[in-house]
Amino acid sequence: MSRLGFQGAEDEMVTVDEVGNDGGRARRVSVRRVEPEEYEAVGELTVVAYRADGLLRGADGSADHYAPVLRDTATRDAQAEVWVAVDDHDALLGTVTWCPPGSPYREIAHSPDEAEFRMLAVPPALRRRGAARALVLACISRARAEGMRTVLLSSLPQMTAAHGLYRDLGFLRAPDLDHHPIPLVDLWAFQLSLTSPAPIESRSVQSRHSPGLESHP
Repeated sequence: MSRLGFQGAEDEMVTVDEVGNDGGRARRVSVRRVEPEEYEAVGELTVVAYRADGLLRGADGSADHYAPVLRDTATRDAQAEVWVAVDDHDALLGTVTWCPPGSPYREIAHSPDEAEFRMLAVPPALRRRGAARALVLACISRARAEGMRTVLLSSLPQMTAAHGLYRDLGFLRAPDLDHHPIPLVDLWAFQLSLTSPAPIESRSVQSRHSPGLESHP
């Protein structure tokens, strides 16, 4: 399988500058396609993030069987695209799953011009470094590059921190797309229209195959 970091070349990486801070120092977060040797680590990172937020127990308090799904990065990457956010030393910070048209991981996007991403995850110890923002911006840029008209996502009602990020980036609630994949699990839908010009922040995403933007192999 070709290891596409964003779109185009196998060694390509998407970079977002100044999306986080550490003691006043601007940080750089890069987003690329996961490598097979990282599958286990990315799966565990995803589970840690979900568990820390109390998202791996059923609404009735029972054990949630979603953890094995989150850990199965290999299947997710084969049937969709798993991306990772990394720091300047290529250390993992977070992950997201981009669900291209035709992927069985798509839940609410049904048209080829609708983008969807899922399973955005950053463990507590790695938060406040801009990883989540970088991952969402990369999804927005990918959707724009492919000429899509909207970006869709689903989120649990209790994921309030993520909701704040989505709203900051222009997403709006889409209650008509709310759904219930399994009993006792309610998912809220959010939508970003791409029919208007890109906001300044999303233009900071850099890709080799976008005119005028720098690449970072």
